[in-house]
Amino acid sequence: MKLLMVVLLLSVGVWAKDSSAVTVEIVASDSAPQTENRYQPSTLKCNNDGCTGGVGHSYAVVQDEVRARAVINGEKVLLTCGERRRKSCYVLPQGTYSGELKRRSVWITSTLPATHESLKRRFDITGGW
Repeated sequence: MKLLMVVLLLSVGVWAKDSSAVTVEIVASDSAPQTENRYQPSTLKCNNDGCTGGVGHSYAVVQDEVRARAVINGEKVLLTCGERRRKSCYVLPQGTYSGELKRRSVWITSTLPATHESLKRRFDITGGW
């Protein structure tokens, strides 16, 4: 039992060191809609009674990606947040935010105007500028 407790405490300690609090200064942020073409295969199904369904078709999906130029710990970094992996992304106004650096991403905490709801969103660090 003691050994299990020691292993648990050590693993929590290692996990806690995996992130660090940082100040994120957003210099510029914008949204870039991207169109992605997808193909829907045929839904034609056949059996002894004949065939039902239709032919395949293509359709376009518009996905939004938010990009930001930011300064974290004195380094100029490019941040991206895309709807492909997240529920929602939003353009951050210029300003200073609190964040939590985790590996190759930063979780930025901001407050929505009017409702003053606090939100925490993940932005991936994709390079420098």
